[in-house]
Amino acid sequence: MKEKRILKIKTAAILAGGESSRFQQVTRFKAMAQIAGESLINRLIREFLQLGVENIIVALNAKMSDLDFVNDKNLSMLKHPQVKKIFVSTPSSMHTLYEVFSKQTHLTNLTHMTHLLVSMVDTIVKSDELKSFYDSTSLLNPHESLLLTNHFIDDEKPLTVKLDSSGQFISAFAVPLVEDEAIVTSGMYCFSSSIYPLLEQAVNSGQEKLRNFLAQMLKNNYAIKNYTIAKTIDVDRPEDLEVARIFLRCD
Repeated sequence: MKEKRILKIKTAAILAGGESSRFQQVTRFKAMAQIAGESLINRLIREFLQLGVENIIVALNAKMSDLDFVNDKNLSMLKHPQVKKIFVSTPSSMHTLYEVFSKQTHLTNLTHMTHLLVSMVDTIVKSDELKSFYDSTSLLNPHESLLLTNHFIDDEKPLTVKLDSSGQFISAFAVPLVEDEAIVTSGMYCFSSSIYPLLEQAVNSGQEKLRNFLAQMLKNNYAIKNYTIAKTIDVDRPEDLEVARIFLRCD
């Protein structure tokens, strides 16, 4: 008997807990850096709300707690009633993800969550492709996670993936880079809530980095489906803001 498919994802998380030291010449925090007059954090919240996501947890760097969340236009979407913010001081995005999973029930009043849509604050995806990725999450089984990948390599430390023979599931990470056929991660995920015990174990054992946790998921036989699009932009440096603006203007 086949597992029941899930419904549309109701809860999403935006991970914006990094220090953003490279962006000091542009803005104090990367989440507030702008593309075409809109901050990264505002844009991503707006995109998720337009998809129909009902609850958005935004994990912000603890140093952002002194910002003006009432009047700063670059933080205006955080005032939306469907958005809840938490402040974190974590060593990696893996630890931030753990904080979100740990607190989501209290923040969203959900007693049972099958999946969590997750994005890094600096991941830029075109609206139509984001919608397609989001729609595909309804095809997941409860114990399957989904990872967005792309063929465009513009990352200082790209995480390559290998697919199984069906082409649907990820079978390995950090495989040798072959330019013509490489697939790399894009900073957007849909995690099954079944991963939480493994995530807690990883944090408590001193494991570091989300990419290491993804490999741990495979090692422990957690299914990770793949969804590939042509291109995403990872805003690592201030100059990437202009690259992202041009990329989005092609919509």
